[in-house]
Order: sequence, then C-alpha cells, then structure tokens
Amino acid sequence: MHLRKIIIQEDDRSVGLPHTHARGLVPFCIENPDLRIERRVDIWRTDFIPESEAFYSIQRVTAVALWICETKYLAIMDVPPASFSLVLHGPSEAASQQLCDAMIKTAIWHEGVKELVRRKVQELEDFYPLPEDFVDLIKAMVRGDIPAKFEADMGELWDIEEILRNHEGEWPKNASQFFALRHFEEPDGGWEAARAGHFEEVGWVDRMDGWDLLVAENQLEENAS
Repeated sequence: MHLRKIIIQEDDRSVGLPHTHARGLVPFCIENPDLRIERRVDIWRTDFIPESEAFYSIQRVTAVALWICETKYLAIMDVPPASFSLVLHGPSEAASQQLCDAMIKTAIWHEGVKELVRRKVQELEDFYPLPEDFVDLIKAMVRGDIPAKFEADMGELWDIEEILRNHEGEWPKNASQFFALRHFEEPDGGWEAARAGHFEEVGWVDRMDGWDLLVAENQLEENAS
C-alpha cells in the first residue's frame, strides 16, 4: 500500500498476447487507489524489429492498435481512471512522432474509405483487418479520453468532411502509403542487423534452441515423407 508509482519498460517482445498482460495489474490498482502505473512500450523493439523482414502494413497497424484497445478493457474491469496509463514510443523523439503521425494518417485514411464507400463515389474495399472501432480509438487518444498516448505531438482532431472536400485525385487504396517500414527510423546498423540481434538475444534468454531443434526435426520428417 505504500507504493505510489511504478514504471514498466516494455522494451522487448513478449509471448502470450503481451498487450493483455496489464490485466494482471487490475487487483493492485483497485486495492491501492493511490497507485499510478505507467506502461511504456517501445514499438520498435516489441513489434517493428521482430517483424521487419515481412512488414505488412495493416497487420502492424493492428498490432499497435491492440496495445491501445487494452486500455479500454481495463476501464471495464473497474481500474480507477488515473491508476494506469500507456505510452507508446520509438527509440527517439523523431521516431515517436513518426509512429504517431502514421497511426493518425491511417485512421484518417480508413475513415475516408468508409465514407467514400458509403457515398459510392469511388470503388474501394470496405474491408480491412483493423479493429472495428479503430478510428474511434485513435480519436479518443487525440482527445485524451482514454489513458493511452503517443510520446509525441498528437495535434488536433481532424474533420474528415473537410479533408475529403480538399483532397485532390483518388483516395489512396492502401494503408502502406502511410504505414510502411520505410517511413520509420532505422535502428543502428539497419533493420536486418537489429532483427538478427533480437532473435539471437531471444535464443539465449529463452532457451529457444529446443524449439529450433523441434522445428529442424519436423522439417526432416517432412522431407523424408
């Protein structure tokens, strides 16, 4: 009960739906209303670097959105509003701003897609594997309605009607125009070196050699058959 502040540095990849791990903090927050927990997630180390070899735009947007979604569930689980906060960031101030801008631009794009499909003025696919409330979720972050934020200037809430009115040409058909690996700051030594270092570290720390052996044995069995 004497604890007042805890900062959790999420600076490497976890297993078992890592965005949901904050639920384990719920009993502590309820029992100690004075406790303040800040969870800081380095999206480069938890997601971008491990996935840099096959970086699919929408999947990575969804991965980031899942971290944010979790803050809504904590409120449903009766966590006091001021007890928990989520901060998403990159390895530098500029990288954090890149992340923020890319997520907001993707939300604007997605809202535009839905509106143009509704108006039937442009042929676009109204299906993307994003959370159903993705646009509302990012808007809630910008307004400060949920305990999640980017460590960056999130700007003001946008007006999709005004954006569509001023937009020239066809609306982009793919989120990769705003959210692609090339848009984000490279780690020291480049993505490939960072990825190799990440998996080497995981191999030693989590004793992944047993898993590698199992995979190799399965491959031998498949080749033999």
